[in-house]
Amino acid sequence: IAENKISSSPISDQRSSSLPGDSSASAEESGKPKVEEKSHEEIFIENLRKELGSKEIPSTKQNDSEEENDSQVSPISIQTVVITHPDKDHYGWLTTLFTEKKDQIKHVIFGGLPEHYDVSGIMKFKDWIGGRLQEGTKIYFPAISYAPIKSLEEVYPHPGRSYAPHRYSSPAAKIEEFTKAFNFGKEFAVHMLSINPTHTQGNGGILRLSDPENDNVDSLVLKIENKEASAILTGDATGITTTRIMDNYFNHPEFLRTNVLLASHHGSSTHGSNNEAWIRATQPEIVLISNGLSQGHP
Repeated sequence: IAENKISSSPISDQRSSSLPGDSSASAEESGKPKVEEKSHEEIFIENLRKELGSKEIPSTKQNDSEEENDSQVSPISIQTVVITHPDKDHYGWLTTLFTEKKDQIKHVIFGGLPEHYDVSGIMKFKDWIGGRLQEGTKIYFPAISYAPIKSLEEVYPHPGRSYAPHRYSSPAAKIEEFTKAFNFGKEFAVHMLSINPTHTQGNGGILRLSDPENDNVDSLVLKIENKEASAILTGDATGITTTRIMDNYFNHPEFLRTNVLLASHHGSSTHGSNNEAWIRATQPEIVLISNGLSQGHP
């Protein structure tokens, strides 16, 4: 789940009223029931659910007088969802995409601090997390703990809350807590190149040395590979994030080389993202830039 860039079209909004030649107006005049047009958001979600395996269920109604069955799509079954960090354009569709109670998600891993997600409450993030926990989903906030949570309250700010240490994985050193989440068979491997890059051991415990207003540095960076190719997915990783990664693999620089690199922060150069040292370290054959035009990226 990555981008949340789609917004309602002015043309679509204008069509909510009866315009000359509008099909909805002519339908009303002819006595036929008005058919509501789906918004761009609804179409986006429907298509994404189909990409993730959801299928349309044939209607059970026998004639026009009968109502159709309640559910028109089958549930989605997902092993693992990784949310890189608490920027809404990287997690904004989460609670809308997985709305069916029967949707099965085994693991969800969130980068960054839990209290930075859905600060306004509009997405009903807390309710969604509670519902997923009831359905048996294992949910992780490794900024606070690498163990799956039992409730949001245990990782939200409270007296005595501590931070989890910085960790990373490699073929020789996997993160045990995420072994099941990233078990896709022997031919496929997922490595977390940096978790909590600004967390460091202090005399009184783990210190968090990041700007409270900048969640990008917390981006979970993944390397996904099989025997033929690899890709590195960066979220909105900053120069601090990638500097930490390069230091993690200082003795094994070849591990950072990849066929495909997703440019961090939509191709931005702010906060040291996509700097020359990082490009030289990864040596990508292909760079993908996920961006719109509203922020001036790349």
